[in-house]
Amino acid sequence: MTSKGAAIAAANALAARWAREHTGTGDTVFSAAAVWPLLALLAAGAHGPARAELADAVGLRPEEAAAGARALLSHVHALPGVHTAAGLWTRRTLELRPGWSAQLPPGTHGVLTDDPAQDREALDAWASRHTDGLITSIPVTPSGETRLVLAAAQAVRTRWLRPFQDGSAQPESGPWAGRELVALHRRTALLDRVAVAHTGHGPLTVLKVLGDTGVDVHLLLGERDLTVSQVLTSGLDVLAGHCPAVPGDRRPAAGRCGGARPDGRQRPQHIARSRTGRDRNAVRPPGRARPAGLGSTVRPGDGDGLPHRPLRRHQPGPARPRLGAPGGHGHLHRTGLPRGVGDRP
Repeated sequence: MTSKGAAIAAANALAARWAREHTGTGDTVFSAAAVWPLLALLAAGAHGPARAELADAVGLRPEEAAAGARALLSHVHALPGVHTAAGLWTRRTLELRPGWSAQLPPGTHGVLTDDPAQDREALDAWASRHTDGLITSIPVTPSGETRLVLAAAQAVRTRWLRPFQDGSAQPESGPWAGRELVALHRRTALLDRVAVAHTGHGPLTVLKVLGDTGVDVHLLLGERDLTVSQVLTSGLDVLAGHCPAVPGDRRPAAGRCGGARPDGRQRPQHIARSRTGRDRNAVRPPGRARPAGLGSTVRPGDGDGLPHRPLRRHQPGPARPRLGAPGGHGHLHRTGLPRGVGDRP
């Protein structure tokens, strides 16, 4: 049987591959932790060239893939504030091999009828149920010729342990240079929340903001000339423990890290965002973002996770706040799979 650790490592490897291959500068969202189980289930039942291609993407032998999918889904589902599911619907006339369908996790397989409206209602209900009502519909309308529908769902809810306050910021450099922005800010003397990591692409500043369900947000700030892909892959390396990181309270010039001052006094942590009346202290699935992407990784044992996101957030309420940081390429890393469940201030 495939271990949970092997499934987690394989899903993380897929996230790293996507990050390395990201070449755009526009909005990008991806979550390997959500998609990997679905690909693994397909690999277990595929034949011919498709079987080899899916096995390569999944990173496990097809014979092990279904067990890995079940292990990862069960692990993620048990994390506080995290919802995830894989769904597969087939036409009544499409016969599945019993040996494969028996490997599907409970509740994964559904049947399409000859009534498109009824099928659409069932798909929408599935999306709402597995995202805690955050996603109420699936952008698919089955027709009489539809034989197979695949879907993956993931949602994360958390609130900041230490709330932010509204404020303003005017970056001197970066994509928002010269603009006056509404910002979130707070003061802290916990210098270990910010660290500088030495990566293959140079120094990377990592700021961790804790959520109340064990879900943390990691803001990644790389050198100005780095690409989105380089910042994302560096962030993955740091969170996986492959690159040394020096916490702010251990740096000789701590004043240059995050919101800390060398004398130990508090300085505000500023996060720029768009104007909004939305609840500033809750985190929900992302809205639009620029210029980075969202990825998900998990770590065995403590349920670590690294969904990545540019410095813009979709928080509860009628609007979508934008988070930002002056200079360089900033990427918001939201741990949809909690990093250090027992990690608290």
